[in-house]
Amino acid sequence: MLPLRWNGPAQFKESLGNRHHSLLPIRDIHFKGTGIEGLSDRMANPAYVTVLMLVALFLLGIACINYINLTTARAAGRSKEVGVRKVVGAGQRHMVGQFLTETYLMVAAAFSLSVGLLQLVLPGFNEFSGKALTLSFSTDPIIWAGAVGVAFLAGLMAGLYPSLYLARLRPAILFKNVLPGSWWEFSLRKGLVIAQFGLSALLMISTGVVWRQMRYLENKDLGFTHDQLIVVDINSQKVRRGFATIKAGYAQIPGVEAVSVSTRVPGEWKNLPQVTVQRAGADANAEGKPAWFIGADEDFLQTYQVPLLSGRDFAPNGTDSAAVILNKSAASMIGITEATGQWIDIPSFSFGSSQNALDQPFKVQVIGIVQDFHFQSLREKLRPW
Repeated sequence: MLPLRWNGPAQFKESLGNRHHSLLPIRDIHFKGTGIEGLSDRMANPAYVTVLMLVALFLLGIACINYINLTTARAAGRSKEVGVRKVVGAGQRHMVGQFLTETYLMVAAAFSLSVGLLQLVLPGFNEFSGKALTLSFSTDPIIWAGAVGVAFLAGLMAGLYPSLYLARLRPAILFKNVLPGSWWEFSLRKGLVIAQFGLSALLMISTGVVWRQMRYLENKDLGFTHDQLIVVDINSQKVRRGFATIKAGYAQIPGVEAVSVSTRVPGEWKNLPQVTVQRAGADANAEGKPAWFIGADEDFLQTYQVPLLSGRDFAPNGTDSAAVILNKSAASMIGITEATGQWIDIPSFSFGSSQNALDQPFKVQVIGIVQDFHFQSLREKLRPW
């Protein structure tokens, strides 16, 4: 391995024919490593981090607003205490310090309790989410510093206004147990209450949306049967040559109902190869329409229980090497309603970002049409293949 030290821009690209090489800082791979073989399934989506941070800020904001409202509501009960302290010489700075200290003591207790509860629920969360999150004294100090900093800011936001509100009142007014309130203070407290209920309603609506999304994922018909399926990924080219022996071995295991060999599986993180297709005999200058393809054997439809709408399945022993089965979307795209052995041309293909034209279009025969099924993320629109 050749070591390389790079102090260039965030991303540098160099084109060599149809190949593109790029450099990416290691710190950016976690969020921006799209297209890196073997890392796409481990990448994080920055949108998820943003959403989770907003939820945390909403919850923290509701807690701070609730504390402010409760403290100002209980101010009348502490008016005599504040009045006595001012009579004996406590200044506004001392009163502000007292109330902020009380607030920070409560924040410290809440912070300690939250860390303890986190240690209790973290193992269950890791098992549910498939993560390996930990929080201990060996955790990155930046994380602890950030958590303490957030707690400090929360205490400041929650305690500053009530402390200033109580500290500025005169002792003569405090002993009357009737606290004056200006129009601005009344409007502020009213606005805080409205903001608290508004944020709470927003979180409840968001929770309902997330619940419906989860129900959608659980009940969505993907177009194929994915229950009790096991995928064995073979990355060795030498082993792949003996796929027939491997397939026969798995088929002999008691309880195995069907075994299929394919280049990709539905929902796989690897990029799907892309081709352009057009009806045979079309204008050579006409631009082909994009489609995706999966190399599969004669047991693919049976294993995944994909409905065959028209035509037939692949013949055994590889005799249909120049035959294709289209999904409904691909058949509609090129104007085929029934699979009757029509011929189509594949003028170009792509295994990456660039399309490679063939010297002569590759001709294949349509022998079947199957129902559309999701072979990519549900975020992606159903595509022809």
